[in-house]
Amino acid sequence: MKRQIAGLIASLTACVLLTFTVVLLAQSHVIPANTLPVTTPSVTEPATEPTTIVTTIETTTPATENTPTKPNARVTAAPVPQSLAESVEAIAQSYNTSGLSLVAFRGQELVYSQYYGFADMGRSKPVNADTKYRIASVSKTISGMLAMGLVADGKLDLDKDISEYTGIQITSYNYPDVPITPRMLMTHTSSIIDGPTYTANTTAAPLNQILAVGDCFSKSKPGTRYSYSNFGAGLLAGVIEGASGEPHFYDYANEQFSAWGIDAGYLRNRIKATDTIAQIYQGKTLRADIPAWGRIDYRYAAFPIGRMYLLAHGDLIISAQDLSKFAIAMAGDGTFGGQSFLPAAQVNEMNSIQPNTGNQYGLCVSVSRSLVDGRTMHGHAGQAYGMVSGFYYDPTDHTGVVFITNGCSIAKNEKGIYKITNDLVNLIYDNVL
Repeated sequence: MKRQIAGLIASLTACVLLTFTVVLLAQSHVIPANTLPVTTPSVTEPATEPTTIVTTIETTTPATENTPTKPNARVTAAPVPQSLAESVEAIAQSYNTSGLSLVAFRGQELVYSQYYGFADMGRSKPVNADTKYRIASVSKTISGMLAMGLVADGKLDLDKDISEYTGIQITSYNYPDVPITPRMLMTHTSSIIDGPTYTANTTAAPLNQILAVGDCFSKSKPGTRYSYSNFGAGLLAGVIEGASGEPHFYDYANEQFSAWGIDAGYLRNRIKATDTIAQIYQGKTLRADIPAWGRIDYRYAAFPIGRMYLLAHGDLIISAQDLSKFAIAMAGDGTFGGQSFLPAAQVNEMNSIQPNTGNQYGLCVSVSRSLVDGRTMHGHAGQAYGMVSGFYYDPTDHTGVVFITNGCSIAKNEKGIYKITNDLVNLIYDNVL
């Protein structure tokens, strides 16, 4: 009798386990800078295939006279399968993507989201809605929003000499009598460039030491010529410090994020949920161990107020869900969920083409007429150490797409757009927006 009971229990246990396994398998398909340490350990193959989580929210939005004609469907890098989720996954696979978070919105509503692959391939840790990434140059737009908040508060003047905020005199070696302004930093027209002394800096040397060499200025007169500059954009951090009166740029940023209910930060140790931070890969090789990355905070803390020239240009760590809130604010009136991220007047100024930028840049905002046919897209691209991110929106009908990868092909098309950006953004606009 005991043997019969034991056998019955074993059979029931096996049935339960089999049922649980089938349910799990079904659900996985139905629910839809300068000082970065470089590591190159080999990464073991993930124990399981990448999974995809998809969320679609059906909304109805009445057509308006300002709504552009929807562009014709485009052919993506891979044949498009039947479902949108499969199409996104096919694009991700065609560009050897490690992990991907993608969110689309219309108005104040998130209308589509999808999460694919692994945040940590070595541990087979999948990407989900909470996954945070270092977003590279998309950080510039968020830094710009922080600066414009100070403009709205009357604490920052975009056309004043930045020396008034940094506490040291900063002028071009070639035009010492021409002031460099925050507006110039935000439009890449400051004449400050990523010269050899800046790019070779691996120890976060003091700002005056970097400037003393003189190879970080172009021959252009400040304010007259667009020249993309991480150094110049990074200096916005010092300007924000000087204008806000806060101890450090990264602390001021975290105060703002916390007020908006967002767990994000320009330093890894300013993130509460550090276990959600994704690694960065090139192919299947670990390129940056971000979750364990302490960086060199003690050096940053030693910078005099106003002299921070790092972080603001590319070090923000945030999830795609939270990043989309900034995009929604920038595509509309500066609000999300009833909270004001930025007054509408400052949003409009950021989105407006600025002089001497070749009609391609606002204030920390790139403007593209070639990404989506029939639309002028605003936002920013990001790329560093093997990852690509995109933050794009159309202010005319308040729609947009945000995506972040933690490693993929960084090839560009003939228009200079990252191919994965082109394919993902157009797929969403063709089928969702």
